Amino acid sequence: MVFIVSASLVASLAEMEKRIISDEEEYYLGKTANIKVQLVSPFDHEVGLESITRITYRITQGCKPQVSAEVNIDIVRGSMYQIPPHSNLTILDEVVTPPEPGEFRFNALGEPLTVMVHSYKEASLGSPNVQLNISVPRANLFSLQVFSSLLKIIYGRW
Repeated sequence: MVFIVSASLVASLAEMEKRIISDEEEYYLGKTANIKVQLVSPFDHEVGLESITRITYRITQGCKPQVSAEVNIDIVRGSMYQIPPHSNLTILDEVVTPPEPGEFRFNALGEPLTVMVHSYKEASLGSPNVQLNISVPRANLFSLQVFSSLLKIIYGRW
């Protein structure tokens, strides 16, 4: 009698699809970006993947490097990830805040992600949920009265 034990095939990192994703495609200055580095199995069967203990990523904005980091992943050496068919494995989940407007690039495992960072979000004062709060020290009360008069002229109300 012969028993055949089905074992996962072992795949290399080079055989996996690498994907860098963010929670949004565009950001406004000051908003944090959630970025994930994932490995996606292209196989029709479960595969084992040797554990990854270190990953390097780089962030650039415009032409200026912002961050270059090496992340150590605390996992037992020699252990393996078991990845089901056509599923993904998140190996890095980073939260970053872009420091300036423009193209924001995140590179890891040779894969790039580029998102646009805008300096501000435009909204008119007449839009719902938009408020203009002005506070001025008492010494500048005259300036506030002048500003209030200008708003009345511009919008015809106050």
